[in-house]
Amino acid sequence: EEGTKLLPRLDFAFVHEIPHTKVEWFKQKLRDPRSFDRSRVLQPLEKLRMPDYGFSADEVTLLATAIMSFQSDVQPLVSQVPGSARNDALVIGTSNKTELLLGYGTLHGDMASALNPLGDLYKTQVWALSEAVGVPDVIVDKKPSADLWAGQTDEAELGFSYREVDELLYLMVDQRYGRAELIEAGFAPDFVDDIARRIMTSQFKRRLPVIAKISHRTIDRDFRYSRDWGR
Repeated sequence: EEGTKLLPRLDFAFVHEIPHTKVEWFKQKLRDPRSFDRSRVLQPLEKLRMPDYGFSADEVTLLATAIMSFQSDVQPLVSQVPGSARNDALVIGTSNKTELLLGYGTLHGDMASALNPLGDLYKTQVWALSEAVGVPDVIVDKKPSADLWAGQTDEAELGFSYREVDELLYLMVDQRYGRAELIEAGFAPDFVDDIARRIMTSQFKRRLPVIAKISHRTIDRDFRYSRDWGR
């Protein structure tokens, strides 16, 4: 019926096979909600009256990027869950130490895993390990990217290179250098402060949700280890 928004029929294309899953397509959808691909929508839905969201250009870009991030991170996880349950297996994560410290990942998305063999290796160490075990150059040399839009790369989005930030993170985290020592080591004060802020503000991504302690045996506080369950 005209004027009715039938959500099951309005396809935002959260599947890899549809070429419209590009940030520009989502931006167009947000700018003009009626501009959907009519070849994929059955009659009489062509005459749907869609609302004018009134988003600004910046809001359109932010929302479209968020939608693409959701698709990129959550869809692979969703595809893994059935196989994990069917095979009585655990999902293995691939986030490295650099990404985890910077909070450069999606909680319950690409960061959702039961095991993570790369979590204590910085990005540059992952590259070195890949070369040592014979991973093809075409993979090792590829610029890291979530492929959210054409030409998007991690380093351009972060504003610095992995090699540069790994040097800082190693001294800051592993060697426990203070701010003054890091600046004396040659790092710009603004860079040191930015990375420290990123680490502090993303701490919630690196731990289980904080549980309000009410009993004397609180999960993740007093009840923490496998031995607590008789193992």
